[in-house]
Amino acid sequence: MSSRLDRVQEELRREIGAVLQTRVTDPRLQWVSVTRVQVAKDLSFARVYVSTLGDEEAQDAAMTALGKAAPFVRSELGHGLRLRRTPELRFVYDKGIEHSLRISEVLDELGIEDEPSDDDRGPDRRASADGDESH
Repeated sequence: MSSRLDRVQEELRREIGAVLQTRVTDPRLQWVSVTRVQVAKDLSFARVYVSTLGDEEAQDAAMTALGKAAPFVRSELGHGLRLRRTPELRFVYDKGIEHSLRISEVLDELGIEDEPSDDDRGPDRRASADGDESH
């Protein structure tokens, strides 16, 4: 992916999040976070991945509200961004965070702790062979 496209996607992620937090007043969108944005190369279309707090009913309500708010959000982006074309927005629920939480729950149930390995600590944090941690 080109660095320009990366920059556009990151800018869209920030701007969409700001519009949802500051200019959209629907209470169903109070706990929505934009996690990432994928944009078509021609900038005609953007898939906006979002996560939200709450049960499945609250998530469904938020997705419905996002669908209804999409034209307004797109219009606001058109005013705030310097793009030749403002992409059509499609909101998608991002199950990545939910999936990560479920993996953590399973690891907790199995009694596996998430401790950093020696490689994660770096060379100056590893203990020497005799157990002395001096450098």
